[in-house]
Amino acid sequence: MPVQADRADTREPLVGRADELLLLSRQADAARAGRAGLVMLSGPAGIGKTSLLRTFVRSEACQDMTVLYGSCGETVAGAGYGGVRALFAGLGLSGKDAADSPLLRGNARRALPALLAQHVGQEGGPAVSAAYPVLHGLYWLAADLMADRPLVLVLDDVHWCDERSLGWVDFLLRRADDLPLLVVLAHRSEAEPLAPALLTDIAAQHTPTTIRLAPLGHPAVGEMARHIFRTTAEPAFTERAAAVTGGNPLTLSRLLSELNAEGVQPDETGLRRVAEVGGQVVASSVGALLDSQPRWVRDVATAVAVLGDETVELIGMLAGVP
Repeated sequence: MPVQADRADTREPLVGRADELLLLSRQADAARAGRAGLVMLSGPAGIGKTSLLRTFVRSEACQDMTVLYGSCGETVAGAGYGGVRALFAGLGLSGKDAADSPLLRGNARRALPALLAQHVGQEGGPAVSAAYPVLHGLYWLAADLMADRPLVLVLDDVHWCDERSLGWVDFLLRRADDLPLLVVLAHRSEAEPLAPALLTDIAAQHTPTTIRLAPLGHPAVGEMARHIFRTTAEPAFTERAAAVTGGNPLTLSRLLSELNAEGVQPDETGLRRVAEVGGQVVASSVGALLDSQPRWVRDVATAVAVLGDETVELIGMLAGVP
């Protein structure tokens, strides 16, 4: 039985995503039957992409499959094959000991330069090659895993993914028509991808199933409130919480947890605190998001906050951008 990547747990139960989980499960069934598939999952920050993915890989739909879960990191986005190493790290193939792994046998041995890329160069070694032998080796590594079990590759935050990793995903999918393979790529809808052309090409060439996560509706907001407060929330409270947070699961969770910590009850007596605490939580979330953006983005946001609904030209003048 092949080793599986660690399936990280989530702190709170997933709510409002039953349809999306069902769609992912059907794609897993198709892969199990030998029909390779690609799912592209998108949505804004905090909408619950990672929670959905982690719930999926822990679900019964993946129990008899090898699941490799990785996330592209912003700080190493420019490194060659960073996304590949994130995927195969759960198999012990991203460190210096990878060379001794029994998984790297035969043609799969050619994948070693990509898996050791973070160490190559630190000791003055040669740069990692994007040549066919490396892609071929990674393909055979995946094919060998699929010889034992269907394979699910889940790569989160692909807007930060490097070109070589996405190039290999494309390379694999082009040769996977009759293989028991499911590839799931998740990205933020508002983020500029590091390799936009490759993501566009992957979507154009492989006819993905697309999932765009929407804000939570009132029933899901009520379910989350019931989990946090351990009691049923009144409709007016649920509606106010949904309005203040825009149905964003991350912001909503922070708001409800803060209110619960204060001893606020999810009824009409707590409505005023929903708006007050919600404003603080939303401001904190927006601030954290803007802090990760380039300076000009923050300048434009500040100009919009000051001017409100003004023309693009006037906002540009105040922010000092075209």
